[in-house]
Amino acid sequence: MRGVDDERAVGVVTRFWEALDAMAWDAAGAELRADIVVGLPDSGRVLTTREQVVAFNAGYPGRSRCAVRRTLGRAGPVAAETEVVNDRLGRFRCAGFSEVDDGVIVAADECWVGPSDATWRRPPRRRQAGRAYRSRCAT
Repeated sequence: MRGVDDERAVGVVTRFWEALDAMAWDAAGAELRADIVVGLPDSGRVLTTREQVVAFNAGYPGRSRCAVRRTLGRAGPVAAETEVVNDRLGRFRCAGFSEVDDGVIVAADECWVGPSDATWRRPPRRRQAGRAYRSRCAT
């Protein structure tokens, strides 16, 4: 069972994603410390201020709907799996790991996967001796 502090930390992260879903940029920013550091390992980008994080999200093309699917926050960072559906770019998943202190997110790492990122998981089709070969790992 999560402690009171863990529940509050999960609430901060959930409110952040809910604000992004509502395109309520000021409300999203209110959940972030001014000197937050957000790492995006898939792109190598690092955002280092509340303003950068809000501008990054506000400047994304299209309309994104965000839904937190599950969270985990026990004596450490809050982990949140969030589904984001963008009307121009498609469906994405974010595995985020957020440090919460004094009621705001102070640091986070967000690992994103989307439609184009899934291709590496598909087994290659090969031709062997003139006939189609399909990996036994294929489903």
